[in-house]
Amino acid sequence: MANISFAWMLQCISKYLTIDQKAYEKYLDYYFDWTYKSKYQCTHHSQTWGDTAWSYTPWPINRDKPEEFLLPKKDASHTHSQIERGWGIGPFIDSAADGIFSWAGGVPRHPGEPEIEDETLKPAPLKKYGVPHEYMHPVAAYRQPRRPAKEPKNAPPRALDNFSRPNKKGRYWWVKKGDFTVEVPEWIIMGGENDRDNKYNFERRYYERCLLAKNKDIKIEAKKNGETAKFEVEWLKEVDSQVDFEVIKAHKDAFDYP
Repeated sequence: MANISFAWMLQCISKYLTIDQKAYEKYLDYYFDWTYKSKYQCTHHSQTWGDTAWSYTPWPINRDKPEEFLLPKKDASHTHSQIERGWGIGPFIDSAADGIFSWAGGVPRHPGEPEIEDETLKPAPLKKYGVPHEYMHPVAAYRQPRRPAKEPKNAPPRALDNFSRPNKKGRYWWVKKGDFTVEVPEWIIMGGENDRDNKYNFERRYYERCLLAKNKDIKIEAKKNGETAKFEVEWLKEVDSQVDFEVIKAHKDAFDYP
């Protein structure tokens, strides 16, 4: 998810600054090479209590060659099947959902709501503070059906349980069920086949590389089980076919509210 935010920020500033696309591609090369090795060829040794205790023993007892102890310790090559290399489908870690932080009684913020008004922990009234100008990133729609595992109680998918996603005015919207005053437009990832003016989009490029990595994982898993690989289709193209790029670009800013 951090990389999705990073790609979004790069795209937002790309019309004001010159960003080296080759450097970005090199960054993606390094990143996906790292995730592949972490998933299938990991040799990283995780520090254990035994390692910590051993490190505090006197030098003559626990090692003959001190310089060797300073080198990174490696384990035999092993795999981490739980690592997700797809687009925004890794586990969501929320430190406020469990443990001591949950005792503070935090309240998850829902899309379309202003910040909380005061210590009552109730959503601030829209009439007083106005509608926050925000967007829902399409990765939220992509992630929801692809994360069947239980999420933390304060994770974003929980906050979206009461929202529908209709298509109108040339784009998708997130509408709170039973309360049509809360409507949040979905962010448009430009640069699709229907958008000839945007040849390169940092967000879209990251999605494409995630799709390649995910399908590579599917192929490896299918081969291991002796099955036929069922590759994932390009979901973003399906979204593109439902978005009216010309209507969106007709606004002062391509991402303005319609």
